[in-house]
Amino acid sequence: IDTVAVPTAEDALQMLEDLTPHMILVDLALPGMDGWALLKELRANPNLENIPRVAITAFHSASVAQHAVDAGFHAYFSKPIDANSFVDDLKAILSK
Repeated sequence: IDTVAVPTAEDALQMLEDLTPHMILVDLALPGMDGWALLKELRANPNLENIPRVAITAFHSASVAQHAVDAGFHAYFSKPIDANSFVDDLKAILSK
């Protein structure tokens, strides 16, 4: 899996002007613009709206998980990520 990481949502939006990834992983607690606001920007962009979006957060609760899916994330993972299954989970999301 090739990855590109950026430290902020603003950087992600700038990078996505030139790159069309197969999936977008979003930490919900980003500095500045948070992951929820980034999701709105992603969904509003017709070039990005169909790319699977995955929420990741250390602030896990069942209500946050449900809100993430209801808001438009295709999947939700709480930190710490289970390294043994994470890649397989991402591959399953891509295969849908």
